Amino acid sequence: MRLVLALFLVVTFALLPACAKKSTINTSSGPVTVTEQNGVKQVTMKSSEGTTKIGEGVVDPNSLGLPVYPGATPSKSGAFSSQTKMGGAQVVTIETTDSFDKVYAFYHAKMPPGTEKMKVAAAGASMATFQIGGDKDKSHKGVSIVTAPGKTSITLMVSSSP
Repeated sequence: MRLVLALFLVVTFALLPACAKKSTINTSSGPVTVTEQNGVKQVTMKSSEGTTKIGEGVVDPNSLGLPVYPGATPSKSGAFSSQTKMGGAQVVTIETTDSFDKVYAFYHAKMPPGTEKMKVAAAGASMATFQIGGDKDKSHKGVSIVTAPGKTSITLMVSSSP
């Protein structure tokens, strides 16, 4: 329950504009820090269970070991990074004005054979997913490609367990 409350506070503060460059709120699960530097907003929550960061620039897409679509830029929705005793996870969304088909062709060529899990298209919208790692693996990597108005969104995900 405490973790749910703490995550709720983190998301709430991520969505609120920061009044100061840095502010910290102490919760029963640990401190929550909201920072804004050069217009970039980030929220960090530290507790005895680990550290979670949400916001712009908290994940470098090039550090995930997944192909990064050329020319794609980080989404304004930010990113998520968490490291706990139970493992870690990083998620970042990048965007391009290139067509879904062009982005799909790039990932289809770059991802290992057999990692494509889904590709659907209906009513002008398209989605594809690729996944490395199975249920029993300690490490998982994934790519999700989705059409959006005027752009294609690419979500890169990495998770690991001890």
